[in-house]
Amino acid sequence: MIGDLKTTALTAALSTLGLTAVTAELDDANEAFKTLYGECSDNLLTQKGEGTMANIRKKMDNDFKVFSNVETNELMAKDVATHTELSQIINVVNAIR
Repeated sequence: MIGDLKTTALTAALSTLGLTAVTAELDDANEAFKTLYGECSDNLLTQKGEGTMANIRKKMDNDFKVFSNVETNELMAKDVATHTELSQIINVVNAIR
């Protein structure tokens, strides 16, 4: 999507709307996320004594259970904004695989 915003046609339209800075901020935030996510993944895979897939899977399963509980609680509270944000996070993580 960021790439689409950098096309000539959209760049001109965004400039007309005064959204050039927002596009740059979005691009910066995307790059920061990719860097941070990559560092977290690298750290998880290289932790001493925990480098086996079985150990990594156990930790990921536990993290998923915690995250699922948060998601369930948010759905029960019917907080649309939080539900939308959590769904977007899930989609980003799933897309990385």
